[in-house]
Amino acid sequence: MSVTCFFFFYHPPTFQLLHEDRTKMQQLKRQDFIGLFLFTGGLILFIMGLSWGGATYPWDSAHVIACIVVGFLTLVGFVLWDAYGHHGDPLLPLHLFKTRGYLAMVLTAMVGSCVYYSMNVLWPQQIAYLFAGSTTHHGWLACVVGGSCLVGQVSGAVMCQYIKKSRYILIGGTLSLLAFSAAMVSIRPGDEAKGVGLMFMACFSVGIVETCSLALAPLALPSEDIGAALGALGSIRSGGAAVATAIYVAILTNKLTKYVPEYVTPAAINAGLPQTSLKDLFTALTAGDFTTVPGITPDIIAAVGAANASAGAKSFQYVWYAVVAFACVAVIAACLTVNYGEYLTDTVERKLQTGVPAHDHEKA
Repeated sequence: MSVTCFFFFYHPPTFQLLHEDRTKMQQLKRQDFIGLFLFTGGLILFIMGLSWGGATYPWDSAHVIACIVVGFLTLVGFVLWDAYGHHGDPLLPLHLFKTRGYLAMVLTAMVGSCVYYSMNVLWPQQIAYLFAGSTTHHGWLACVVGGSCLVGQVSGAVMCQYIKKSRYILIGGTLSLLAFSAAMVSIRPGDEAKGVGLMFMACFSVGIVETCSLALAPLALPSEDIGAALGALGSIRSGGAAVATAIYVAILTNKLTKYVPEYVTPAAINAGLPQTSLKDLFTALTAGDFTTVPGITPDIIAAVGAANASAGAKSFQYVWYAVVAFACVAVIAACLTVNYGEYLTDTVERKLQTGVPAHDHEKA
């Protein structure tokens, strides 16, 4: 449907209208291919290092340290290249960040994405560890992330239309995100209604923050920088979300590795499981099938399930501590934004091709 609508209804200006002073080959030579390589390669290496740490390799191993250090230095090199080395169209136009409030909006939008995209991965796992029910039931519970964020986006759009002090919308949204993310630390096994309610409000806050920051961030910039501003914001937002997801997953993996044996082993032995069956028990716990575990009984399975849920709840607490840290950054960034109400006018800075002469692209 999206492709069909784009094909029939989206008719942007042609290359000749947008670039009257250069050919397509000249424009191709202006592209920042070295910057693209540095940004992509650095981000991949950095995320690989975070993902490997404590799971595939120890944190102090050469694999992890090399990936994190080389990835970080490559990203620094990318910024320096775009600032001083590239003389065409940079992948990251650094002059955008000189506009007051733009960097703060980028950071605010990035943190919202750090929560939304990460929770699409982690919330289903938290449901599986903490709440009973069928796969279908768990699937419906997982929908709260996307559904609440959508409601928040619609609400945020309405707020931006009628509340001209957009800075206060962002501050309120980020404070709400901080409060409900912190409350998620209190979720225990069986707290289904509480968990769903808090998750709904956290992602609802994300929807408000994302709509306001994405829609308003480019408005204070010159009209020729609108596309570049949105592109830079989207790239930083997606890259930050990928890094945050890797951090959350690394925290969860490391904590589960610690707490699952610590909680499950004594629970299983106290319920009557022979110590010689512990290895088979943990293999079965991963697979979800206990029929092959020697000496297993329904009472042992129940005790192991309760202990595993407690270990999961303890592990997810640390994930939400990390989310709270990101949310604090969002609150600070929101306080540094500016009010965009004066830019919400009926003026159309850049028009699509509608038969208007190439030089007449300023006003509606």
